[in-house]
Amino acid sequence: MIDYHIISVARAAISFPTFSGGIGDFVSQLYNFAIAVVGLAVFVQFLRAGFVYLYAAGNAGQTSHAKEIMQNAVLGAILLLSAYLILNVINPDLVNVGLFQLPSGLPSETIAPGNPKPPTTTVDPKQARILLGNAGITSGGVDLTGITDFTVQQLIYTKQACGGDCPITITGFHSSSSGDTVTIQTNGAFFYFLRVNATPLDGTTLRKGSRFLGNFGITYTYEDNSTWTIRYPHKK
Repeated sequence: MIDYHIISVARAAISFPTFSGGIGDFVSQLYNFAIAVVGLAVFVQFLRAGFVYLYAAGNAGQTSHAKEIMQNAVLGAILLLSAYLILNVINPDLVNVGLFQLPSGLPSETIAPGNPKPPTTTVDPKQARILLGNAGITSGGVDLTGITDFTVQQLIYTKQACGGDCPITITGFHSSSSGDTVTIQTNGAFFYFLRVNATPLDGTTLRKGSRFLGNFGITYTYEDNSTWTIRYPHKK
């Protein structure tokens, strides 16, 4: 009876992850779920050991068994904490669940063609550089005059979705009445990100001139040496 009660408590305490959002949302849910399961398992073991000890009635074997369960539970808690501390020392982003969440105010859709694009307004170049820098996107001395909030948001979104192993450095920028053109330097992870999240227009083999179509009509064109030209169209 005790074991069934514990199982019912465990089921009520854990919210099972569902794949209702993008991959980032799923990883975030899975991370929370794993931590909850391990933590709850430690608690359940302590609870079980307490009942065993309570009903041991002086039985040396049962008392020793209860103590062993508690020791194992403590060891499990130490291992859980150690895993967290080790990952935090290696890279704090590994235990930062917020890493998988999109920045507030950014589109929640994954990159996909056919969605209507929101209105755009021009952003002060200095402010744009700060926003991009905070997201881990370097722009050096590139003149960002004329860059729109839509372009800034989409660059930040792309960086967040592509992950920490996908560096983005802006090496060129040009704004016209029809849209913003951004040239970036990145690595191979960016190509794999596009293969999963965008539509290839020239096949899946990467070569100079290969194009991918993303959300809101954004196009990604491969130049060479991990250099890409991204075209962000303005709303007409």
